[in-house]
Amino acid sequence: MKNKIIGLFVKNIGLKLLAVIFAVILWLIVVNVDNPAQSKSFTVTVQVTNEDVLIEQGKYYTIPDNANTVTFRVTARRSIMEQLTASDFVAIADMNNLENDSRIPVEITASRYSGSVTISGATKYLTVEVGDRMTSKFIISGVGVGDPAEGYTLDYVEVSPNVITISGPAEEVSEISSVVAYCDVSGMSTEIIESVVPKVLDGNGKEMDTTNLELSETTVKVSAGFLSVKTVPIELESDSDLAEDAELESISFSPSEIEIVGDSSVLNSISSIVIPTSVVDLSKISSDFSTEVDVSSYLPEGATVRSGSSAKVKVSISVAEHDTVTYKVPAANITISSLASGLTAVVSDETVSIDVTGDAEKLENLKASQITGAVDASQITGAGTYTLVVVFDLDDEYTVTEATVTVTVTSNTSTTNDTVTTEGNSE
Repeated sequence: MKNKIIGLFVKNIGLKLLAVIFAVILWLIVVNVDNPAQSKSFTVTVQVTNEDVLIEQGKYYTIPDNANTVTFRVTARRSIMEQLTASDFVAIADMNNLENDSRIPVEITASRYSGSVTISGATKYLTVEVGDRMTSKFIISGVGVGDPAEGYTLDYVEVSPNVITISGPAEEVSEISSVVAYCDVSGMSTEIIESVVPKVLDGNGKEMDTTNLELSETTVKVSAGFLSVKTVPIELESDSDLAEDAELESISFSPSEIEIVGDSSVLNSISSIVIPTSVVDLSKISSDFSTEVDVSSYLPEGATVRSGSSAKVKVSISVAEHDTVTYKVPAANITISSLASGLTAVVSDETVSIDVTGDAEKLENLKASQITGAVDASQITGAGTYTLVVVFDLDDEYTVTEATVTVTVTSNTSTTNDTVTTEGNSE
């Protein structure tokens, strides 16, 4: 039985081997006809590894024009090719293999069917630009944007954290002038807190592109507070007159009003900022005077001069320039009043000489013929010659020396030769 079985296998062995070979060839033909090999291009993004190699050398790299993709040809059976996508391939550029500080060879591998696909073509390279790396720290400044609600002003803008570390190409980091965090305060009157993206500015205040920069903080917290605002006038505490023989012409303040800020409950109690007599004392001023006063110290606790406004006020006091002029007032300008009935009086003098002190410019325009006066004859009871004091009708701004006139009184009913001399309003 055993021999029969062996005989079946070895009988016509050549033909049987030929048949097997033919079957295999036929199978290969069928496979190649129904599932042929195909080629297709794929494009994937290149991943850069071991970047720390450059960082440790104090350098950085960039990929020009963001050209960080690679295209390659893949060959595989149709049945496999139909299932392949770009995500089935990985392209790695190892920074350890950097050549001439300009390119890195790219290794492309298949994550699926690695044994059934062939990646063909020459070695692909990733082009890079290498330069010096720089790291700097910057204070983040908070900046309010917009106008708060009417009657309010921005008190503060705080940033947390307020320090940021920026790394990247030395030529870009060196151009950074400041880092700011903007906060919109438009129409606001109560504290606000929000998260914002810090902005990197160059020396011209222009926002910079941070694509190649590494920021230690991508967002920061910004808080803003507000204070009430009030405009108040400047005043002098002293209500005294100027020094003797001086006449006040004007008092001015520059500025005449100042904006103050604080809690509304404090501001409501303030109607003006008063400069005390100890600083400006009118009674000690006899000529033009000016001084600069810091009024911030005259505000109550809880109120301050608004930021951006000067607390210094210029106080200017103008004193009129005085002069003394002698006038000869015509006797006809002197009126005799309150003379008793039955008596007649005339001023015996032709003119009355007086010294008038006042504003020099006004004195130039004052004429003797414009000056009038009067004497009081109410105390005269009879005929005679009297010396009476003249009261001149001039404004209080003038100072007039005392002057007298001789008045001759006669009786309408009898004649008398008696002569009486009277000082002031005497007999």
